[in-house]
Amino acid sequence: MSLKHWPVHLPPATTGIPARRVVAVQGSGATPRIFEKIERELEGARVSFVHASVGWMRSRGGDVPQAAPMSLEAEARRVIAQARCWGGRSTTHLVGHSFGAAVALRAAHDAPDLFSSVTLIEPVSFHLLRNRALRDRRLFGEAAALANDVGSRVASGDMAMAAARFCDYWNGRCSWGVMSDRRRDALSARMPMVVGEFWATMQDALRPKDLQRIPTPALILTGSHTPATTRRIAELIVGNMPTAMPANLRHAGHMLPLTHGELAGRHIARHIAVVDSLNPQAA
Repeated sequence: MSLKHWPVHLPPATTGIPARRVVAVQGSGATPRIFEKIERELEGARVSFVHASVGWMRSRGGDVPQAAPMSLEAEARRVIAQARCWGGRSTTHLVGHSFGAAVALRAAHDAPDLFSSVTLIEPVSFHLLRNRALRDRRLFGEAAALANDVGSRVASGDMAMAAARFCDYWNGRCSWGVMSDRRRDALSARMPMVVGEFWATMQDALRPKDLQRIPTPALILTGSHTPATTRRIAELIVGNMPTAMPANLRHAGHMLPLTHGELAGRHIARHIAVVDSLNPQAA
């Protein structure tokens, strides 16, 4: 696995004022371009995007293994290492979407003093559903059934059907049918990586009670039209992470960085501004 830095144009730094760095980690099957609308809303910030989903970069060359073993802990270590290269807690904010949000949550847990803030957009931390509550166990079973279905189709070589099942679950029925052939081909090529990420989000050892030890100010962004699994995951994070604040975007779904990126960006910009206003080192 490799960690790639996605190049962006940075605004000029203001002398004597630490630049705000936003480390962004995208979700399964997505590219760093999913954050373009959010980036435009973060005016005056130094924005850097970190690609922690190794499968996307490798799929470009057609070199994606059928089994891509990975873990949230290992992906979080890569994000943490990249953030530490940039230095200072006062300048680094973490943003993740979908699988990237699950990685970001793990990174915030494993390096509690590194990030000034964390924003989790539609986190797919399915491992949090592995508890005694009947409702959560049923939702975990729903996610496991999806992972098994997608995984079996990938194992049989039917990447298109695997991608269709994955796409329709997250974006609604018939969403695969309206996608362009180019986007279908791109998502199908990434499905082996997606399966590896799916299992990583289900097998992580972090449980809801562990979130109580995370001191990092957190914004939890969800859409009103997202699957019940992610809505419940967001509830568990907000209910157990003492510094987490929820924000629900009306009429938004799982891919809200694309469909509601401007609004999401304004929420994130406000969150970062409030956090930095309380941090004298960032003033």
